[in-house]
Amino acid sequence: MKVVLDTNVLENMLNPEKNKNGYLTGMVSKIIQDKRTLCLDEGQRIDKEYFKRLGQTLHNKKPTETIARQILGFFIALNGVPYPHKERRKVDKTDDLMKCIGRQIPIEEDLDRVMVYVAARTGATLVTDDYDHILSDDGTREERLKKCAQTYGSKDFDLMDSRSAKSTLDKLT
Repeated sequence: MKVVLDTNVLENMLNPEKNKNGYLTGMVSKIIQDKRTLCLDEGQRIDKEYFKRLGQTLHNKKPTETIARQILGFFIALNGVPYPHKERRKVDKTDDLMKCIGRQIPIEEDLDRVMVYVAARTGATLVTDDYDHILSDDGTREERLKKCAQTYGSKDFDLMDSRSAKSTLDKLT
């Protein structure tokens, strides 16, 4: 199982209210332990978003360093040692896949489009808790995005919220 991790999932690892019982920490730990491939874009837009939204928080270490902070520091290479299991994909904003994704996600959410595109091109699972732009309560947006991927990208593409992804990863050994 290849993965694209939405930044909101990684941010929520540091929020005890959203990371109840450490399930997000466990999920990301499982990705690392199982050496799952993290899919990113060649232009490093996803990496830059990780650093922009997480880097400063992680650099401001506290004496009570949590496991979640240590894992994220490794995962986004704040310690200078990058996570070795990565696959990069060029993003073509003019191809049919991106056009199809663009009809589902607002233009202001360009990074969300990039994440869906990378997951669709690499046959990865996008793990996100973004119910405003990617997921929907009734599942219709996910179905439309999956149809885009099946038509123009990879049939192995999937979208999951973090709880579903944790459950799926726990079943894979």
